[in-house]
Amino acid sequence: MFNPVRARLFVNAIFILYVIAQVHDCFSYPMREQAPALYNFARHCEEPKATRQSILTFVIPGLTGNLHSIRLKVMSCERKLYICGDIHGELNHLVWKATHELKISCADILIAGDFGAGFGRPNSMDVRYREVRTSLEANDICLYTIRGNHDDPAFFDGIHDYERLHFLPDHHLIELCGKRIYPIGGAVSTDIDLVDPLTRKSRRMKNDTHIRFGSSKRIWWADETPIQITEGLPEVVDIIVSHEAPLSFEPEPQREPHIRESTWQQVLETRRYLDYILKTVKPPLWFYGHYHSHYEGFVNDTANRGLGICEIVRIEG
Repeated sequence: MFNPVRARLFVNAIFILYVIAQVHDCFSYPMREQAPALYNFARHCEEPKATRQSILTFVIPGLTGNLHSIRLKVMSCERKLYICGDIHGELNHLVWKATHELKISCADILIAGDFGAGFGRPNSMDVRYREVRTSLEANDICLYTIRGNHDDPAFFDGIHDYERLHFLPDHHLIELCGKRIYPIGGAVSTDIDLVDPLTRKSRRMKNDTHIRFGSSKRIWWADETPIQITEGLPEVVDIIVSHEAPLSFEPEPQREPHIRESTWQQVLETRRYLDYILKTVKPPLWFYGHYHSHYEGFVNDTANRGLGICEIVRIEG
């Protein structure tokens, strides 16, 4: 005989177990084997498969009072990949834009440098991550960032990561959502000698003052430029993400009056090196930040796109 109370309990139990299955799916699948030259975090938020599934077997009382074993196969959402421009410390704004404005969920977001790592107090990154952790978990989002010229290189050693925030070392392949991505961080700060009219000091002068007085605070790092390697480059890459742009990409180099000759030569050398990577690796896609403006182009067989501040682009396919 049909019992409406027992029927309601049955439906509620199915719903609760569905939620448990979703959580189980995100946190319980095994680690992948480490592939040679592939930077593998072995964390749940970088599973490259398009979809994931979870199979649970459980026993519930049937409507007739008998026990039934039910096997549910729950398919999770398709994981999506996004590339984002510089955020310059505005982590809260990025997460708000992703979750509220763009309604992004079940996704990996890779930031093209100038995350803003290393500014502030020694534990300030812990505080900033705690502010967005709940939103990242609720929407199943993982953040990744390469190194910009406004980032402390010390963060990008592979040991400063959080559960849903990863600082990618240069020249280490990473696989996200099935895409092999090659990160090349760093750039030259052309504004390092621009004098602030209010303080009458440049960033270089202010940074030297911090060092001279023994402060741990830094606003510029001398090893900000890209690491230039010519051996061990990957043979197969789907996407290169760099902070600086190759010389073949927009914008064309333009020297402003405050830029020293030595700094300018560093800029040209860096962009020529990235041109070498472009011609050697030949990736189908290349994204970059640094210039805070939107650019699009096509050089040889590589489609390229420069991203504006917090500009977010979805990678299709």
